[in-house]
Amino acid sequence: MPYTLFSARKKYNSTAVSILITTFNRKPARCRKRTDGPPIADLRSKNKYRPACILFLEKRYIWLPYTFHMKTRFAFFFSLILLISCTKESDRPDMDYPTTFKLRRFDQVQPVRMFTRNGEVKDAAFIKKHALTQRMQMLYDVGATAPDDASATDITLLSRSEAEMNSGSLTRYDVKKQGDALLLTSKEERSSGYSRSDEFYMDLMIGLSKYKPLIYDKQPLPPASNTGFTYTYKTKEQLVASVKGQELLVHRLAFAYQNLHSWRSLVINNQFDPTGISLLRDGDTLVIQEFAIVGVPVK
Repeated sequence: MPYTLFSARKKYNSTAVSILITTFNRKPARCRKRTDGPPIADLRSKNKYRPACILFLEKRYIWLPYTFHMKTRFAFFFSLILLISCTKESDRPDMDYPTTFKLRRFDQVQPVRMFTRNGEVKDAAFIKKHALTQRMQMLYDVGATAPDDASATDITLLSRSEAEMNSGSLTRYDVKKQGDALLLTSKEERSSGYSRSDEFYMDLMIGLSKYKPLIYDKQPLPPASNTGFTYTYKTKEQLVASVKGQELLVHRLAFAYQNLHSWRSLVINNQFDPTGISLLRDGDTLVIQEFAIVGVPVK
């Protein structure tokens, strides 16, 4: 039987959506409105079903009535494409480009949290007085009117896909939407390294980061290299940001770790991933604090 077939498939929000439009030259004697129907493989041989459009969503299909005309079918298909396109555009911040933000103050300061191998410590007074908390907070002062390391820093969103940061030197970034965050990835590649004694600390930093640091091309070095490194790797700097009203929030994660022999502390541009706690070993203690630095639009 002569027929035409048009098919389109689109990946949208982790759900496969397909549009299948079929038409037959021969009009059936009777058209039934159905909520189910024969398998697609049987459409060619069963004249009594004349579906105009079948919408598949998560392996379920909907049979639309025969009363749809050809123009209606294509209007429906065009509207669906337009809806997907507009939704994807709305994923990015709605603002004029370029827009420059001056980093001014702290915001969204979360309480300090403490973890051990056995789980989270809930005693707020104990956490506040703990030496590890005080060591961590030596790296920043959430009570200050402006962050010391950000007061002279500007971030400019040049477009939906590009940004730059001026902190005395200029760094260009690619911008990508990930969940509720804007992930700014530097266009400049850097090389670094670490020793075998730092390997656990490196793994812990990656595990605690909600947006995993871009670390690649890891290479072991021979012992005779005399660099102090056991491994070298390549990386690109990343910033995790979000838009709140007319302001830009740059998210930071401070953490300090200690075991029976040593301690380390660091502030990184990221958010907290609690699954990283599973890396802690017997005798390990970890404190973390999340906060954001607010970027105010420059007019």
